Amino acid sequence: MIQVATNEFSKLGRVSNTSMMVRTNGHFEIVPRSGAILINTNGVLGPYVVQGPSIYPHIIGMPQHNMRNLEDPVVWFSGGLYHILVNNWSDRKAYHLTSVDGIKDWTFQGLAYDPTKDFMRYTDGTVNHWEKLERPGVLLENGHVTAVTLAVLDVPKDQEKGNDNHGSKVIVVPFDGASLDRDLHK
Repeated sequence: MIQVATNEFSKLGRVSNTSMMVRTNGHFEIVPRSGAILINTNGVLGPYVVQGPSIYPHIIGMPQHNMRNLEDPVVWFSGGLYHILVNNWSDRKAYHLTSVDGIKDWTFQGLAYDPTKDFMRYTDGTVNHWEKLERPGVLLENGHVTAVTLAVLDVPKDQEKGNDNHGSKVIVVPFDGASLDRDLHK
């Protein structure tokens, strides 16, 4: 079981909807749904130390409404930056954040995805739409994201009744992370 050290922020260390990564220095980092950053220098099980309050309310430019509806963060390192992609279930959008050290000074980079926009295209030009996108994950190869995985649903969640053709699926979306990393350095 993962342990969280007691400090003034430890209540934010409840680890639901988490993402974990090995940092560039070999330490471990967890980002739970709360948006707190937990760091551990003693192996994967902890104890993890919560580094401060949630990062979300302190990010300039990030929409501040429905902050408690953020979930399913995924954290990774590429292009010299730490990244978080976090889903806002009530807005059905996700946000992209970056930080040089992965702990503080997070910067809002903009929308990561919005299911109301035409952003998933096949090479033949066909556009694919999903009603709900959540639980993002990333595949890193050679230090860059090459694919994003998403749990998807083709109808609003309350219309998915089970035993129908609308069950959730996991999709893999190819992604040019090398270009993202290059563009973020400009």
